[in-house]
Amino acid sequence: MATYNFDKIINRKGTNCLKYDYAVERGKPADVLPLWVADMDFTVSEEITKSLHAAVDHGIYGYTQPKDAYYNAITNWMEKNHNWKTKREWIMKTPGVVFALGAAVKAFTKPGDAVLIQNPVYYPFTNIIRDNDRRVIDNTLVYEKRVTEGKSQYSIDYEDFERKIVQENIKLFILCNPHNPVGRVWNREELQYLGEICLRHHVIVVSDEI
Repeated sequence: MATYNFDKIINRKGTNCLKYDYAVERGKPADVLPLWVADMDFTVSEEITKSLHAAVDHGIYGYTQPKDAYYNAITNWMEKNHNWKTKREWIMKTPGVVFALGAAVKAFTKPGDAVLIQNPVYYPFTNIIRDNDRRVIDNTLVYEKRVTEGKSQYSIDYEDFERKIVQENIKLFILCNPHNPVGRVWNREELQYLGEICLRHHVIVVSDEI
């Protein structure tokens, strides 16, 4: 089994790194210590590096298209982990998460429609909604201090969630799971409750699970 050194310090400055080299341009101090979730300062696994080296060593970067093994890996994973039998024709590749969110906003809503999110959440959620002339509606997560259990965590205000769906005639809800940046992995009961509310009011759920 491979072992990884998560204590190794790697200098990323001078590599056009967004969170270090563009800190000042993004309104932060030059010596800021960024604690990003999606871009952490660990090297990728050796298996990924080897695969990338093999592609580079081949020396040709033409057009590619995944074959059955790619789609089988996805459908098998979904069935094994979620007991959900998916079909190949349901799978669509996109250049990235934000692009996919924008496509979903355009496909399932119209200009002026309201889209529901749960702040504090990955900021492109808000940008992609507003940039497409839709309205952002926020079901703000609640930070609970549980003294008896000796821990604190964020939770969902379900009453506010359903009320805003009705009041704002919500057509689309963008779910973040695991939630970035609060770190919650929503459990089965939480997701089921959200799903029941959305089904009741015919709200489409787009789930960012990266």
